Amino acid sequence: MNQYSSKTYVLTVGCFDLFHSGHRALLQHMADIGDSLVVGVHSDSSVQELKSARCFDSLEERRAKLRACPKVGEVFSIDGPDPTAELAEVVRKYQSRGDLVYVRGDDMPHFPGSRLIREHRARVIYHPYSTGTSTSQLSARAHELARRLTQLLEDSSPLSIVVPLLEEAITFPSDAVMRLVYKHLYANGKQWLFGKPMRTLATAMEIAWSQPGSVRLIPAFAAQTHCEAISLDGLGYASLNDYFMRAPPQAPSVLEPMTFPRC
Repeated sequence: MNQYSSKTYVLTVGCFDLFHSGHRALLQHMADIGDSLVVGVHSDSSVQELKSARCFDSLEERRAKLRACPKVGEVFSIDGPDPTAELAEVVRKYQSRGDLVYVRGDDMPHFPGSRLIREHRARVIYHPYSTGTSTSQLSARAHELARRLTQLLEDSSPLSIVVPLLEEAITFPSDAVMRLVYKHLYANGKQWLFGKPMRTLATAMEIAWSQPGSVRLIPAFAAQTHCEAISLDGLGYASLNDYFMRAPPQAPSVLEPMTFPRC
């Protein structure tokens, strides 16, 4: 008996930039359908072609986040806007191992690669589009938050105004807002990087991360770094900074490397 005969492999393709709740819902739907998830991710250059915009997260960052999700067995890269060639290889690999199911958002019934999928008689299931949550919306929000925060830093605004906005920025998916802020500061040269805007930002961060009330930010930060939901009960964190220093076992990579400048 074929060792793969009873398995169902669930395929999908996407950009998965600024990994958000809509992506999580899609992957959970896929996990509910089958035994192993096979996910195609567009390369940085192909995302540029598809959306006329650069990714916040690099291909390797996006692949790593997907690999950390339950039941994901393989993550493969797609080098162009049309995934048909890469999908053909994946279909050939898995069609003899069990049943194939392709899951796609219902906002695009005629999706790229659909002809190949149907030729191989894979079942197609449409996932409900997540209204109000999309990478495009998050990207617009990130740019707006970064613009406002940068303006406050430029104007030497009171910390009582800067800190609440910074709290929202540091719990935004993929550090997107802070990357934009730092890019702006770097672009303006040493007089900005070592000047008052950066000193104000550093002071605001110290306040936002170290004050006892910052423990309320931990669930949001854990969620946006794709850690499992955690309970604060009995953990005894004194602040968000304390959480950074001794993250729980289920969040070993809570502090990911950040590279600048990039947007």
